[in-house]
Amino acid sequence: MNINTSLDQSVLDKIDTIQQQTDQDIKQIIQTAIELYYQQIQQPENDPLATLKQSNFIGCGESDPDLSSTYKTKLKTILDDSL
Repeated sequence: MNINTSLDQSVLDKIDTIQQQTDQDIKQIIQTAIELYYQQIQQPENDPLATLKQSNFIGCGESDPDLSSTYKTKLKTILDDSL
């Protein structure tokens, strides 16, 4: 299938940059862009909790294992020491 279209200068500049960095021709660039866009819209929307769990953010901090029950005392000590 042949497609004819006009592109504005900012898009042409981006294509030129992609060509310089990847040595791909315009056909390859467009095919890759369409495939990536297609994959993006085909993915089911994740719920926020699943996204957070996949981000490796949960569990990345370190502290005392009993911090949830002693945080008030520790915070008071820190505030008292800073005064």
